[in-house]
Amino acid sequence: MNSYSENPTFNLKAVISETGLKPDTIRAWERRYGLPTPARTAGGQRIYSEQDILALKWLIARKGEGLNISKAVRLWRQLEADGQNPYLAFPGRPDSGSQASSPLQPGKSLEGARQAWVDACQRFDEAEADRVLAEAFAAFPLETVCTAVLQAGLSTIGDLWHANRATVQHEHFASELAVRRLEGLVSATPRPHRRGRLLVGCAPDEAHTVAPLLLVLLLRRRGWDVVYLGANVPPARLETAVEQVKPRMVVLTAQSIHSAATLQEMGFILERSGTRMGYGGLIFNRIPELRTRIPGEFLGEGIDRAPQVLEGLLRSEARVPRLSDRDPASQAALDHYRDRQGILAHQLWLELKDAGIRPADLQTANHFLAQGIAAALSLGDIAYLGEDLRWVGELLTNYGVNHGSLEAFLRAYQGAARANLDDRATPILSWLGQMIALAPAD
Repeated sequence: MNSYSENPTFNLKAVISETGLKPDTIRAWERRYGLPTPARTAGGQRIYSEQDILALKWLIARKGEGLNISKAVRLWRQLEADGQNPYLAFPGRPDSGSQASSPLQPGKSLEGARQAWVDACQRFDEAEADRVLAEAFAAFPLETVCTAVLQAGLSTIGDLWHANRATVQHEHFASELAVRRLEGLVSATPRPHRRGRLLVGCAPDEAHTVAPLLLVLLLRRRGWDVVYLGANVPPARLETAVEQVKPRMVVLTAQSIHSAATLQEMGFILERSGTRMGYGGLIFNRIPELRTRIPGEFLGEGIDRAPQVLEGLLRSEARVPRLSDRDPASQAALDHYRDRQGILAHQLWLELKDAGIRPADLQTANHFLAQGIAAALSLGDIAYLGEDLRWVGELLTNYGVNHGSLEAFLRAYQGAARANLDDRATPILSWLGQMIALAPAD
């Protein structure tokens, strides 16, 4: 709130218009709880500052989440006593549905806030990024800022990275800021009031935690008791948590082909134990057909609607979709590929060691490409990797292989595969041929 004026400039009529509160309510809160703290004119009339108005909105938001006014004021005082700014520690206001932004923020927009946050992250300017978020939280509902500024901003930075207009350090910096802010908001949510518990986390080998953290925040603000398991949840850890918590549903997220495959295996484990699984993530938006491979209930393409979808599912019987049959040829190719993968990688190294690619970059590119091939076969169709050649190009570019060398890399990989794999690898060889035909030449 330090970016807002403490100068008393608003009369009671302006405060009523801005907050929707009745005059008697504003006066009662001031008299009983000491919030707000207006000044007085020479004639004894109350006059309010921007910070007074924000404090009232903060209290309204807490009431909307189920706290009575006395508890909301105690929370405010406790945050102050702990040295925290209440509005930054627990921002947001109720969405009136009638305003796109606060009159205190003339000319501001969600798009502008998102771009300003992205720009600050690209300059590694943490203070400016936090200031932009504070202004956005003052002008828009918390849920809207988290999805339209934080989540969408991270997506923008990811696109810039893929276009070589940002670095992986920019993405890590922005992700760390987003995670830190979301963790603070989650820790400040009120106690749950809904029956039953939920488990939320990432699929095995999935390290991107912003989406599940944001889902935890949205669910807790709707009164759910959510246990957050974090990134890269291994099967044994999940089974232990399920046994202890006995959740109404487990929700897992996946962003890549590889983590979609590990999520599939988790789904089978949960299905055998009789536990419902919900899921979502970018990869299921990019390749909708993957949803027919997952033994769980899809929570939709937008995380802002996921809590409502989840609640609707919990009110009904489990409806796990009929899964597509696993292609025997894909399974045979997968088993064979895994058996020979080490030998294939060694030959690839021999062919490309003098190609001007740093050994560590070549090793990483080979690892992630091999991981993607195995995941696509595990999910039942190598063609999932061919949905977007850009995925392969971005992957290799970000690990040391420029687009001009992409065809050479793929040809070397194809040569190593032909030399070390038999006819069972036909799906892999066919896919590599298609990618080579589409790859940009030197």
